[in-house]
Amino acid sequence: MEKIRNFTPHEIVIIGEDGKETRYPSEGMARVTTVSRSMGKFAGVPLVKVGFGEVEGLPPVKSRTLVIVSRIVRDACPDRGDLAVPTAFVRDEKGRIVGAQALEVR
Repeated sequence: MEKIRNFTPHEIVIIGEDGKETRYPSEGMARVTTVSRSMGKFAGVPLVKVGFGEVEGLPPVKSRTLVIVSRIVRDACPDRGDLAVPTAFVRDEKGRIVGAQALEVR
């Protein structure tokens, strides 16, 4: 059985070509810590270089399962082929995202 799990802090709505909505409630929250290193100042403004730290809250890899995460979490886990990010966003009349039409994978 193929399964999609959501590890973002909010429900993800995928809107099909026919307008049908499939909802994936949050099952937890995957996060990545960041590590900042001072790079001096420019015109009095501090400059930093930011890198990825530890990833927290990701479930283990499971066969035939995609895990929806944020782009930063996916990018921090280059060895995980099971991570997907919502893309092709659908917006309402006020410009707010109401869903996505696809999931981006590596």
